[in-house]
Amino acid sequence: MNMKQLRLSLLLAATAVQLVAIGQWNALGTGLSPVRSVTTFSSAIYAAHNGGVSKSVDNGTSFALSNTGITLVSGQYNVRSVGHNATYLFAGTQSGIYRSTDGATWTNVNGTLTASAQVYATKFFHFGVATFAIFTGSIANGGGIHRTNDSGTTWLIGNSGMGSNAIAYDIATNGTDLYAATSVGLYKSTDGGQQWSSVAGSNFAIYAVQVLADRLVAVTTFGYRYSLNYGATSWSESTGDPTNPTKGEMVSYDGKIYALSNQGGCTVSLDNGVTYSSFNTGLTPVDQVAQEKFHASGTRLYLGALQDLYYVNGTTVGMNAVNTTELPSPYPSLFTDGFFVDLTSFDDACTVVLIDASGKEVTRQNGAANSVVHVERNGLASGHYRCFLIESNGNRALLGTVIAE
Repeated sequence: MNMKQLRLSLLLAATAVQLVAIGQWNALGTGLSPVRSVTTFSSAIYAAHNGGVSKSVDNGTSFALSNTGITLVSGQYNVRSVGHNATYLFAGTQSGIYRSTDGATWTNVNGTLTASAQVYATKFFHFGVATFAIFTGSIANGGGIHRTNDSGTTWLIGNSGMGSNAIAYDIATNGTDLYAATSVGLYKSTDGGQQWSSVAGSNFAIYAVQVLADRLVAVTTFGYRYSLNYGATSWSESTGDPTNPTKGEMVSYDGKIYALSNQGGCTVSLDNGVTYSSFNTGLTPVDQVAQEKFHASGTRLYLGALQDLYYVNGTTVGMNAVNTTELPSPYPSLFTDGFFVDLTSFDDACTVVLIDASGKEVTRQNGAANSVVHVERNGLASGHYRCFLIESNGNRALLGTVIAE
């Protein structure tokens, strides 16, 4: 180990101590129950719960009901989900999908889609020009995936190619392809969700899926798994995971994988889904086994649960700035096709990882010892990205921020 690597190890050790200090769930004390879904839009937080939709404009210190325009059914608003695209908020209820520009007044945009106590929008996603709504229930009963290119004015079928018995649970993307987790296996779309095809090596129930730079990670009926060929032929079993989940949630945030199932509460993986450990610190005993959904936003990852809304800080919160004389800075910081990281003074291989504004890993590039790493853009959207250096033992440090033009 040379002197520069020694300084790196010391910096990484100090960073690890800080991460342990902030690594727990923090309750917002909302008084909302249960928090079924959460999203952030225009500097406000929105939570779906038994009383409808509540909005916070003070970073979660206080929440106020925001249900104007949502239909009461038997005295209940029955809001089951909230989400957004670039222009509108969406709420999924038993009386249909509603949208809003400000979170204050809602308009029903469900059209001819099914809306009942059994079939309703439980998740929203926005990829490219399309907004997707995942409905509970099988495709044959009106569930599945629906998509819109005009923010809900017109809804189109979003599950073409899937079997009528399929129940959709989740969608993830690598920026080019879409992957859908369903009760009968994994599906892939290369045209923005217009048409789906089954992934041959993944014909088992998958409840949640995330796409990393070099793999898929998933909550499946056999436990947590990861695939280095995007599910095409083989999956590897994770360790530290529950045995036979019957539901699940998963999010890639700040270089970690957080996962939920109906067994054991929340777990976290620091090695891209290979191993998991329990991550329930800070949750009440009830909320350790009664969790709903994640939502990543900037330097916070939110978790809705039975008794409250929780958050955990991203690893950039509380981290000391790394002296640029100690670690290499990525260059150029403003790039078009890619950028470089000079590792010529490092005797061991390292990995360069990019994290987007939501905390999701978007790409990684392995670097050999005593080399200059070239990180290609590979279709990354314009914007700011945090650049991390990861040692072979898993320790990491922040190198700086790069901007894709």
